[in-house]
Amino acid sequence: MIGELVSGRYRIKSRIGSGGAGDVYLAEDTELPRQIALKFLSEAWEDDRHLRERFLRETEALSALDHPHICTIYEAGESERGHLYIAMAYYEGENLRTRLAHGALAPAEAASIAIAIADGMEKAHRKGFLHRDLKPGNVVITDDGVVKILDFGLVRSPDRTQLTQTGVAMGTLAYAAPEQIRGERLDARSDVYALGVILYQMLSGKCPFSAPGAAATISMVLNETPEPLSETNPELPKALTDLVARCMSKKRRHRPGTMAEVRDMLIEVLAELSPTSA
Repeated sequence: MIGELVSGRYRIKSRIGSGGAGDVYLAEDTELPRQIALKFLSEAWEDDRHLRERFLRETEALSALDHPHICTIYEAGESERGHLYIAMAYYEGENLRTRLAHGALAPAEAASIAIAIADGMEKAHRKGFLHRDLKPGNVVITDDGVVKILDFGLVRSPDRTQLTQTGVAMGTLAYAAPEQIRGERLDARSDVYALGVILYQMLSGKCPFSAPGAAATISMVLNETPEPLSETNPELPKALTDLVARCMSKKRRHRPGTMAEVRDMLIEVLAELSPTSA
């Protein structure tokens, strides 16, 4: 597809990633002086009407979310080859997964990133949308230091039919809440759980549910409690370690009820860690 002109406007330059929902390419918008990311539905799903519908609804969801920490979507369409695509903003920077490959982050930096994620997700939840696939690979820190949430690939709008049984097949097991793995109805607290796992990883340098194979990972998520952060790093503020533990509770009723609550508690923690940043 390199060099192809999509919809008479987007010139594909290179492939930059792939995931459960499709492949992503760097492209040039020939009508405006900017680079964009083009996300295509996986070819294996092209003949599946329900998956095509899910892809289009993802676009609808993304276009409704206008927030500094959520990836901007420009439009959706169908290429000359019949492939559905989303044209979205392209951000120069580093995704959180790559950054965490080098180890844990400073507590103040981890809290700042988590605050940005929580703030963006709070807006999404207020608009009625769940992410359902929050993970380090779907978070980018731009060269300007701005946190952007990417790929609401499993997003679902309220009062509509759920297009997947659990979403786990397309999500990432290590960050999926227990209720998502069990195929139960999800709510904002399911995304709160995923943010808790991300925050645990940012503070410890390791994913708390890292296991060889899907079955072992599922067993860990459902049955095992990770080593407390207070033991991993005794110097972390108790308010921070307690918050992470609450977010990662196996039972959703024990988690914070909203992302706004998580964000506000993190701001208080950040004020203790780094008053200037707060």
